[in-house]
Amino acid sequence: MQSGATDGANLVGIVRDGSGDITGLQLYDGEITLGSENGQLGETFGADAGGDVFERAALADSNVLFTASSNGVVFHQKLFVEDGVTFAPTQTIVLTDGLLVEGVVEVDTNMTISGVFDLDAGAELTLDMRGYIPDLEYARLEVAGAVNLYGNIRVRLQNDFAPTNESLFGVVVANSLVNSLSQLKLPPLRSDQTWESETSSTSLVVRSVAITDDDNDGMHDGWEIETFGSTNAADQSSDFDLDGMIDYDEYVSWTDPTDRSDLLRITAIEIQDDTVMLQFPSVEGLTYHIESLPTPGATNATAIATIPGTGQIISSPAISASAIESGFLRIRTDR
Repeated sequence: MQSGATDGANLVGIVRDGSGDITGLQLYDGEITLGSENGQLGETFGADAGGDVFERAALADSNVLFTASSNGVVFHQKLFVEDGVTFAPTQTIVLTDGLLVEGVVEVDTNMTISGVFDLDAGAELTLDMRGYIPDLEYARLEVAGAVNLYGNIRVRLQNDFAPTNESLFGVVVANSLVNSLSQLKLPPLRSDQTWESETSSTSLVVRSVAITDDDNDGMHDGWEIETFGSTNAADQSSDFDLDGMIDYDEYVSWTDPTDRSDLLRITAIEIQDDTVMLQFPSVEGLTYHIESLPTPGATNATAIATIPGTGQIISSPAISASAIESGFLRIRTDR
């Protein structure tokens, strides 16, 4: 029996027996969402039940057997994630045989794995923080076996949570850990704060720290050392990757000054009648300001729009031609 449906791609089917008791999950190709209601396994929503069955040899069949209680959900077979899965708040997820991630996993609560956790190259694990208490207020990954990290880990701040200086978060704890992450994506903090990360043979820890800037170039010394290898390789006028965006501006924009493809830029312009719309990549947690300028580089800018970053390509509202002074627009952000 298939659970409820709404518009969108099919997510997951809850399998029930003749008495209506939950006996398993039927996985479908696409994002899989486990809902939560009053601490119990909640309904999950998708489109019609005719989606392609998510089949992997190690699953044996399309029903992943699990037990559900007020404390969460325990999976008794190894779970593969090919496209995406979201684990909802208040649910503790336990995977007895392990998890192999080839797509995107979002965790808003504790995830415990008795087996092995493999984050493949190109895959991404997202962990949410909205307080200091592990498992309850910030998500972490606990693995009794080995962890092999080759993709990306992304951390998000929720509900306007703002860590204080020297706040420590153990986001991954394991029996053994191989950290070959492609990228550790950490959210923006206050202008006088930054993140530091530490990896040991059993854990990945991130810490919010106060910025130090002994060379007075406006960039945190720790960030410069992590990014360039020293504090002498960049300053407010250098452009390490020669992408046309100076290193200080990349620091402020939370882009990678060693990657020519990662920079704040307008990627599309749409003109309709007397209005203009802009598209540009964004970082979740940053705020972007669209301004009109009388000349390039002018300091007397006129504010047009303020847009919160989403981590995706975003579009500006329609901008009237009458609001554009001499035809110059810019996008900037505050660190």
